[in-house]
Amino acid sequence: MSLTKQDTGRIVSASLFLSLIVLALLPGRSTATRQDVSLPERREEADDRLLSLLDDSVQQRFKDIDKGFGYRRIITAGDTPHRFKPENPKELRAVDELRRSRMEVFLYVAGRGVLGKMPPDTDPKIYSRVRIKGPASITPAGDYGDTGDLPRPEQLWDRARAAMLAFHMSGDTYKFAIGKWKFSARPVFASEQSCVDCHNVRVTHKILPSLGGPLQESISNTLRIGDPLGVVLYAYESHAK
Repeated sequence: MSLTKQDTGRIVSASLFLSLIVLALLPGRSTATRQDVSLPERREEADDRLLSLLDDSVQQRFKDIDKGFGYRRIITAGDTPHRFKPENPKELRAVDELRRSRMEVFLYVAGRGVLGKMPPDTDPKIYSRVRIKGPASITPAGDYGDTGDLPRPEQLWDRARAAMLAFHMSGDTYKFAIGKWKFSARPVFASEQSCVDCHNVRVTHKILPSLGGPLQESISNTLRIGDPLGVVLYAYESHAK
């Protein structure tokens, strides 16, 4: 008996259908398993998106010339404990998104002083100018338990310096981890000539003479628009289920 083209087509279609059923029943081939493999990647992408939303607001504070200098653009002088207080709808949305996603976030700020040697804390006048400032809580501290294991600012010196050097080459994110805390470091770039002029004066006359080291001459009076002026380090832990 000869088969028509229509019969042949039906047989081929039926064979393909049966093959798909067999593949779906094989161990390790379920859709759920394939999705589970990508869960960490999806979690990391979600964390990056939320941190970028927050960083957009923080970066804007560094551009506003009517605010204080450095860390004081984030935390008002005299505030204890140090907390980030949203000042507009965009900032409120960023913090609210973090809380809804059960992300615990703290912030540190480092200036270009980390390109030199860390000064001893026995000289408070120098140390207070160049040390890394923080941590400041973005989401309410203690929502998810004890935060006593947050790194001290001086423990972040080498990481902040590595981030600054990386930003001089390329990239806008530098990631690392200390204990249970993940870190996403983001640069603060010089966006206007006034930024460059102000920071060149501070680096040359207030910070560098007390630091020394091989990088002293290379970072003196060389700032241009687009150069990193500092780094914001976001320490975070996700408590999403």
